[in-house]
Amino acid sequence: MSALDGRKIYTPSRLLAEARMVLEENFGSLWLEGEVSNLRHPPSGHIYFSLKDAGAALGGVVFGGERRVRAASCLAEGVKVLVYGRFSAYERSGQCQIVVERIEPLGLGALQQAFDELKKRLEAEGLFAQERKRPIPRMPFTVGLVTSPTGAAVRDLLNVLTRRFPKIGIVVAPCRVQGEGAAAEIAAAIELQNRAGLAEVLIVGRGGGSVEDLWAFNEEPVVRALAESRIPTVSAVGHEVDYTLADYAADLRAPTPSAAAELCVRTEAEILEELEGASLRLRHGLARSAELARARLGELAASESFARPESLVERRRQAVDELGLRLGAAASASAAVARERLAAAGAHLSSLSPLAVLSRGYSVTFDESGKTVADARKVGKGSRIRTVLARGAIVSRVEEKSDGEER
Repeated sequence: MSALDGRKIYTPSRLLAEARMVLEENFGSLWLEGEVSNLRHPPSGHIYFSLKDAGAALGGVVFGGERRVRAASCLAEGVKVLVYGRFSAYERSGQCQIVVERIEPLGLGALQQAFDELKKRLEAEGLFAQERKRPIPRMPFTVGLVTSPTGAAVRDLLNVLTRRFPKIGIVVAPCRVQGEGAAAEIAAAIELQNRAGLAEVLIVGRGGGSVEDLWAFNEEPVVRALAESRIPTVSAVGHEVDYTLADYAADLRAPTPSAAAELCVRTEAEILEELEGASLRLRHGLARSAELARARLGELAASESFARPESLVERRRQAVDELGLRLGAAASASAAVARERLAAAGAHLSSLSPLAVLSRGYSVTFDESGKTVADARKVGKGSRIRTVLARGAIVSRVEEKSDGEER
């Protein structure tokens, strides 16, 4: 602080240093309740996050160290926590923060609850089912982007795509990726890409941010648009630790936009190497086929059929003659068997014929009505009967009869 014309003049660092001292003296260590947001784990080993409620957000930091890091194990996006620490200010950023020493979980925050409820409902509809996932084209010539036209993500995507394959076609459907109405714009951009039908794969995403910044990718219109897309989709939302419902609905999840570009498009050198390998395999295959064909042709040229074509006809004629002889013999044998079977059947039928019985001295007697007589009691005296013999018949009148009881 310096004096000029009796005025006190502070520098920003001096003012914030004094403000920090005032905050620490007046508040000291305290308990604070809120919902975790914008959680970050930089390489330094410290943990940074925001602690928020419906009206405000306050930065929080857990400094590195085994005990402190273990205490922060319950930190997760959207989780409600109770933290104990020192209220202070960070001069470099000009922000108030709480330096956390102890953390206790309280439960899920409102956003996390909304996330879990929508995820459960859409999962029950089958929108996240693995069998719905389609393979990403191995060598797309046109890639569609659904992202903000001014964000860092689109620059990363364009840089990686064109660096890996300079001749790649890129179709951008611009949209807002955060804030009110962003979800409807993202869904509309996906549908627009599908109607245009130019892209072979869609990359849908944005760069990193807080849970609130990424929330549009957790909304139902975006999830349904991804699930219903006819073009295979890749979600590329935030950083590797960020998960949204868009990741579950897309055909493939990439940890970052840059990684999505690498997953979708191989380098020109890789493509040329694969084409060269395919060309080499094709040449080897054709050479092998030609070698086998030449060997087969040599065998045919050395065969008797090629030297004397008439021998082939002779062998075929001989085969036909042999078949004819075998057919004739088989027909004769079949006819002999049939004749034997017919004679046996005829003899059997003859033995069963009534005429064969009559030829042995038996006869058949009929009454006046033409019915056979098997019982003497059935005819009366004086009745007229007809007796059939093996040869001829006799007509007579009954004068006397016996009922057979004397036997």
